[in-house]
Parts: sequence; structure tokens; C-alpha cells
Amino acid sequence: MKKTRKRLASVFWAIPAAGLAIALLFESEMIVPGGMAGAADIEFILLSAMVLATLGAIPAALRLFTTRKVKAELTGQKETALEKWGIARLCMLGIPFVANTLMYYVFMKPAFGYLAIILLICLIFVYPAEDRCDSEVRKQNGDE
Repeated sequence: MKKTRKRLASVFWAIPAAGLAIALLFESEMIVPGGMAGAADIEFILLSAMVLATLGAIPAALRLFTTRKVKAELTGQKETALEKWGIARLCMLGIPFVANTLMYYVFMKPAFGYLAIILLICLIFVYPAEDRCDSEVRKQNGDE
């Protein structure tokens, strides 16, 4: 279980690290921020898509471990399923976070930044602490 938790923790910490790397590249002007600030049509389409992706990813990620399929896998293949679905849950929040962070700097539109902040806050609720990993597996097996 420790190996699985460490893998999940490394994925977890890679997400804010990627966002920080993007911010550092743009803030240090190694990449010019606001490069597409005038492309209103592309900005509108991407913002609409990212709002929908963010609003869909948050409840899906937070409720992922309550679905029948995930519960069944956690009952049978404890650590393998925990790693697989834990990484899936982190990616459901992490990929839109990184995309929103990147688009914030590309378009310099605060709405992308707000979406990224919301996703970053939601990541806190799925931090793979040892107690959480144990309880996710125990809940499915009826040990609680």
C-alpha cells in the first residue's frame, strides 16, 4: 500500500509543479504572456470548453470512488485498482488545471485563472494520504 500511496502522491505533487513551471516560464517572460490576447473567437470557444470541463470534472472526480465499477475493482484488486482509479481521479482534476493555467497566460483572461484556482482547491480533497488510501480500500470491502 505504501508504494501505491507514494505513486499517487508523486502524481499529486506533479500537478501543482506543472502549474508552477508554466507560471514561472510566463512570469519570467521566457515565453511571452498574452500571445493570443486578441483572438476573441478562439478564446470564447476554449473558455466555454474549459468551464464545461471543469464543471464536469470536479463532481466526477470527487464521486469516482462511489461508482459500482470502481467499488467492484477495489474489492477484488485492492492496490492495483486504487492506483489506477486514484491516478484517473488526479488526472481528471490535474489536466484541466494545467490547461487552465496555460490558457490564462496565453490569453491573459482571469476566468482561466479562476478555473485553475478552483481545480487546485479541489485537489486538496483528493490528496492521497495514507489514511485516505486505507479507508478507500476498507470502505469497499465492508471493513468499516
